[in-house]
Amino acid sequence: AAAGHSISFAGMSREERLQAIASLPPGTPVFMDGHVLLFLGMQQDRPYFIHSLAYYYDRTGALQRAMAVVVSDTDLYRANGEDFLDAFTSAVIFK
Repeated sequence: AAAGHSISFAGMSREERLQAIASLPPGTPVFMDGHVLLFLGMQQDRPYFIHSLAYYYDRTGALQRAMAVVVSDTDLYRANGEDFLDAFTSAVIFK
Protein backbone atom coordinates (compact mmCIF):
# COMPACT_ATOMS: atom_id res chain seq x y z
CA ALA A 1 0.00 0.00 0.00
CA ALA A 2 1.22 3.48 -0.83
CA ALA A 3 1.80 5.96 1.96
CA GLY A 4 -0.64 8.82 2.06
CA HIS A 5 -4.29 9.51 1.46
CA SER A 6 -5.80 9.24 -2.02
CA ILE A 7 -8.60 11.56 -3.15
CA SER A 8 -10.74 10.60 -6.14
CA PHE A 9 -12.31 13.33 -8.28
CA ALA A 10 -14.75 10.85 -9.86
CA GLY A 11 -18.32 12.12 -9.79
CA MET A 12 -17.37 15.59 -8.53
CA SER A 13 -18.79 18.73 -10.10
CA ARG A 14 -16.39 21.45 -11.25
CA GLU A 15 -17.09 23.43 -8.07
CA GLU A 16 -16.45 20.37 -5.89
CA ARG A 17 -13.20 19.70 -7.77
CA LEU A 18 -12.06 23.30 -7.19
CA GLN A 19 -12.93 23.07 -3.49
CA ALA A 20 -11.08 19.76 -3.14
CA ILE A 21 -8.01 21.11 -4.92
CA ALA A 22 -8.04 24.32 -2.84
CA SER A 23 -7.88 22.18 0.31
CA LEU A 24 -4.73 20.33 -0.85
CA PRO A 25 -1.36 21.21 0.66
CA PRO A 26 1.20 22.62 -1.79
CA GLY A 27 3.31 19.86 -3.34
CA THR A 28 0.43 17.41 -3.66
CA PRO A 29 0.61 15.34 -6.85
CA VAL A 30 -2.56 15.50 -8.94
CA PHE A 31 -3.16 12.86 -11.59
CA MET A 32 -4.98 12.52 -14.88
CA ASP A 33 -4.58 9.81 -17.50
CA GLY A 34 -1.00 9.98 -18.73
CA HIS A 35 0.00 13.09 -16.79
CA VAL A 36 1.06 14.15 -13.27
CA LEU A 37 1.07 17.72 -11.93
CA LEU A 38 2.24 19.13 -8.59
CA PHE A 39 -0.17 21.53 -6.94
CA LEU A 40 1.49 24.83 -6.03
CA GLY A 41 -1.40 26.67 -4.44
CA MET A 42 -4.24 29.07 -5.17
CA GLN A 43 -3.92 32.57 -6.63
CA GLN A 44 -7.09 34.66 -6.98
CA ASP A 45 -9.25 31.51 -6.55
CA ARG A 46 -7.39 29.68 -9.34
CA PRO A 47 -5.28 26.56 -8.73
CA TYR A 48 -1.75 26.54 -10.12
CA PHE A 49 0.45 23.56 -10.91
CA ILE A 50 3.97 22.83 -12.10
CA HIS A 51 4.32 20.07 -14.67
CA SER A 52 6.23 18.93 -17.72
CA LEU A 53 4.21 19.65 -20.85
CA ALA A 54 4.90 18.60 -24.44
CA TYR A 55 1.64 19.65 -26.09
CA TYR A 56 -1.76 21.02 -25.12
CA TYR A 57 -4.78 22.52 -26.82
CA ASP A 58 -5.89 26.11 -26.23
CA ARG A 59 -9.48 27.37 -25.87
CA THR A 60 -9.88 27.57 -29.66
CA GLY A 61 -8.87 23.92 -30.06
CA ALA A 62 -5.50 24.81 -31.62
CA LEU A 63 -2.62 22.49 -30.78
CA GLN A 64 0.18 24.28 -28.93
CA ARG A 65 3.70 22.88 -28.54
CA ALA A 66 5.26 23.61 -25.14
CA MET A 67 8.13 21.12 -24.67
CA ALA A 68 8.92 22.66 -21.26
CA VAL A 69 8.31 22.55 -17.56
CA VAL A 70 5.50 25.04 -17.00
CA VAL A 71 3.51 26.65 -14.24
CA SER A 72 -0.12 26.85 -15.30
CA ASP A 73 -3.68 27.02 -14.14
CA THR A 74 -6.23 24.53 -15.51
CA ASP A 75 -7.07 26.49 -18.69
CA LEU A 76 -5.28 23.91 -20.82
CA TYR A 77 -7.20 21.39 -22.88
CA ARG A 78 -6.74 17.80 -23.97
CA ALA A 79 -7.33 16.47 -27.50
CA ASN A 80 -10.90 15.48 -26.54
CA GLY A 81 -11.74 19.10 -25.61
CA GLU A 82 -11.74 18.40 -21.87
CA ASP A 83 -9.92 21.01 -19.77
CA PHE A 84 -7.39 19.88 -17.20
CA LEU A 85 -9.75 20.49 -14.26
CA ASP A 86 -12.29 18.04 -15.70
CA ALA A 87 -9.52 15.57 -16.63
CA PHE A 88 -8.14 15.19 -13.09
CA THR A 89 -8.72 11.69 -11.73
CA SER A 90 -7.10 11.76 -8.27
CA ALA A 91 -4.62 13.34 -5.88
CA VAL A 92 -2.46 11.84 -3.15
CA ILE A 93 -1.68 13.67 0.07
CA PHE A 94 1.51 12.21 1.52
CA LYS A 95 1.96 12.24 5.27
